[in-house]
Amino acid sequence: KADVIVWTAGSKAVSFYSEHPKVFTLERGRVKVDQYLRAVGSENIYVIGDNASTPYSGMAQTALHDALFVAKNIISHSKGHKLEWYRAMRPIYAVPIGPKWAILQTKKKVISGYKAWLARRRADLAIYKNFQPYKQAIKTYKKGNDLANF
Repeated sequence: KADVIVWTAGSKAVSFYSEHPKVFTLERGRVKVDQYLRAVGSENIYVIGDNASTPYSGMAQTALHDALFVAKNIISHSKGHKLEWYRAMRPIYAVPIGPKWAILQTKKKVISGYKAWLARRRADLAIYKNFQPYKQAIKTYKKGNDLANF
């Protein structure tokens, strides 16, 4: 028993949900959620990221988008405001393929080659800066550039 449970890792729904079928309804192995990302039938259980049956579930960008959405809604609701409806955000896919080569897919276009690789590397740097002190993030980023020169 806990006041708040936060699960923050993984790439598929954990068995916890299937072990509690009276609380959670599963859809394609993930928890069915309402328009506010609450477990269907619940007023106070939010399910996000890999655990929620939403478009683009299983992507890190989706999990981050969901987390920000739920946090804003909880804060807004605590101030007496109405909850906002969830809108899925289509992530940008940037997949490194080889040395200084990647494929990048947005909603409107697909590019490949060196320019896509540069976009992926910029995204990598942004992520490193979220989790590391600035100087360490730059070192990690440069190490990635060195690894691309094989």
